Amino acid sequence: MFRRPPATGHPVRPIAVIAAASSLITSLIVATPAAAAPQPSATANSPSSAPTPPGVTRTGAASASNASGPAASAAQKSASAAQASAAAAMNSLTQQISAAQTTIARADQARQLAEQDYARAAEQLSDAQNAEAAALIDEARARTEADAARGRLVSTVRTNYMGSRPSAVGALLIAADPQSAINAIVDTQLLSKRQAKATAEAQQAHDQLVSAEARTGAALHEQATATAEANRALLAAQTADDQAKAALADLQAKLLAAQLNEQQAAAMLALAQFDGVAPLSAADQAALTAAYKTKASQVAAQPMAPATGHWSAAVGQSVVNRALQWLGTPYSFAAGNKLGPTLGVNSGGGGERDGSIIGFDCSGLALYAWAPYLSLYHYAATQYATAGSLHPAVTDLLPGDLVFWSGDGTAAGIGHVAIYVGNGNVIQAPESGDVVKITPLASVESGYFGATRPLT
Repeated sequence: MFRRPPATGHPVRPIAVIAAASSLITSLIVATPAAAAPQPSATANSPSSAPTPPGVTRTGAASASNASGPAASAAQKSASAAQASAAAAMNSLTQQISAAQTTIARADQARQLAEQDYARAAEQLSDAQNAEAAALIDEARARTEADAARGRLVSTVRTNYMGSRPSAVGALLIAADPQSAINAIVDTQLLSKRQAKATAEAQQAHDQLVSAEARTGAALHEQATATAEANRALLAAQTADDQAKAALADLQAKLLAAQLNEQQAAAMLALAQFDGVAPLSAADQAALTAAYKTKASQVAAQPMAPATGHWSAAVGQSVVNRALQWLGTPYSFAAGNKLGPTLGVNSGGGGERDGSIIGFDCSGLALYAWAPYLSLYHYAATQYATAGSLHPAVTDLLPGDLVFWSGDGTAAGIGHVAIYVGNGNVIQAPESGDVVKITPLASVESGYFGATRPLT
């Protein structure tokens, strides 16, 4: 299917602006933003003598005042304000995300320190528990020793007070001789000393037991308290870290939504800019055509850029140069192939004689211009979808990009294609009865849909 000329011979208005906006929004959201590239300079790559037509800037955007009157100007102002608001929201969220990332970095560091503190406290608690176990062993040993000392004390007391040994005075009185008396006295003194020693040992064992129990109990309690505090600090650090990451995730989701809003606003702005047709006087059209015909003669002998299978600025300019050679060639419906102009096909709406006219239609001209580098279908809607994956915004257009218009605001409704040549202008085969010519982008027709950069 090719672009059929409108029955009235005039540019087709979109069926519904809302539908056009929706489709354009979808195409711009899906598209990857165009890489920044310099506009070709005013040499062999860009006609310095080509005037910038009314209503078109050097980047290709139509001015609101010349696009379609006061109503379009108001629509553009509203769309511009919406885009500015969306951009401001994105900027604010980007700053908040940067701050949130700093907060997360600090929270991560605090969490790591808390984890180390807790690990150290847990290790010390384990050591304290081991010490307590050792103290319990010591306690058992001390109890055994205390029991033994108590046994010795009891035995001594029993021997001293309940046995047959008399006191020192008694031993003297009943001794058979002096030596026996001395021995009896010594034995009595030794027994007293043993009793005192047993009593001291029992007391010492008891004191050691009490001291050991106190030390281990206090150490274990102190370390258990410290470990619990370290655990609370760790939980607080983990909570703060998790909350910071959740806040970042929320901000990132909001940024994604803001980016979508900004892309939608950009699409609406593009639609506001190109929904109407900026009028071009006959004198301006003549001057534009003359400038590009001069340019066409200058680039006619230039060699084509080598085919690498990828888009490049040199390839795009070679495509433009190739198309410029056919300025003034008649429009003919379904005409043109990779070798050049061909006979067209008769059609309605002013194209009843196209079957006898050698020329190009819009998609035939695009097919021919890109033929050295890319095989395209002779169908504008398919060219939009298959020529490349990058769909640049109006302000990012480069020579060689294919630009499209849709009658109903959908990709399936695309009915016209032109080739961007730079300076806000396109080369196009408009409709039956017209010729291949240079036109300001904003002056082609209403229902601008978007662009495709081939070989991307």
